[in-house]
Amino acid sequence: MEWGRVLLLQDWFAEDDWLNPSLFALLELFPQAHVGFLRNNGNTLPRLLSERRTEFYAARVPAKKLQDLDTLLRIQTQIPIRDYDLVVCNTRGYLRHLRRERDLRTRIIVYQHDLLPFLWRVDTNTFSNEAASELLRRQELDLEYSAGIDTLVAANFALRDTLEAMHRRTVPLAYPLVDESLFYPDHSAQQEYFVASDATDLHVLLPLFACLKDTLVVLREARPVPLFRELVPDNILYTGKISTAEKAYYLGGARALICGAAHELDHLPLAALRSQIAAKSIPLEVLEPGDYGLPEDVSAGRTAREWVAPLA
Repeated sequence: MEWGRVLLLQDWFAEDDWLNPSLFALLELFPQAHVGFLRNNGNTLPRLLSERRTEFYAARVPAKKLQDLDTLLRIQTQIPIRDYDLVVCNTRGYLRHLRRERDLRTRIIVYQHDLLPFLWRVDTNTFSNEAASELLRRQELDLEYSAGIDTLVAANFALRDTLEAMHRRTVPLAYPLVDESLFYPDHSAQQEYFVASDATDLHVLLPLFACLKDTLVVLREARPVPLFRELVPDNILYTGKISTAEKAYYLGGARALICGAAHELDHLPLAALRSQIAAKSIPLEVLEPGDYGLPEDVSAGRTAREWVAPLA
């Protein structure tokens, strides 16, 4: 199929970014596409990118400045979308402000993995009236730019429902791709521990494991637990801040992954299910394919690449 001139955009590049597998699949789908990022957070670019025309539109902008909507809007006006027939954004919400209205010249598909955290995941309880009004203004501005998106695709079930409610439009669901070279369990090894994701409701889980002999590996930095005071059970271990590859290492040898609320499944539980690793939610409930919007055969579920082909 002839795609015309194609531009693939992603928020930034980092070697262990969990958005990368979806990006690499899109690169395979569009072998002549140009690529753009806001920043390069890695040391070098992989060969797959270095051989392409790749631009960094905010290379000199401090990372902290990207947490400001006005800065993001200004940067995105510099992206030459009118030079392309198709623009596909693989984003956490940072690259969804390319234009306010649709046009016939360029088609824009946004594959969204999250809401902008500095707009939609803030605690407003301590805000002054002025700060709350400013936040509301920026949220409304974020929503206005959805009118310029031809197709908006959500990367998880909860986000799909949220985006449909926010934008009052149908939002397709496409689970993110998983790097199978990372998330692949060693079935010959004896599985001796459980893994808990950062999204897990730990105040429920930790007291339970304190009463058990099983080892629990928590994929996050240790934080004080009032119930334990100075006594921390020796069967509960914290990994600290680790890379995606290191998380995959722990996941590959786990008896099961324990994650947060089942309707808010993120990348790691989906990776576990696709890799045939048992996943449980809090409260302890076994997740089965078909639950909470998961396709009956998770490994065959529609992905970003499969959604783009018929939509572009």
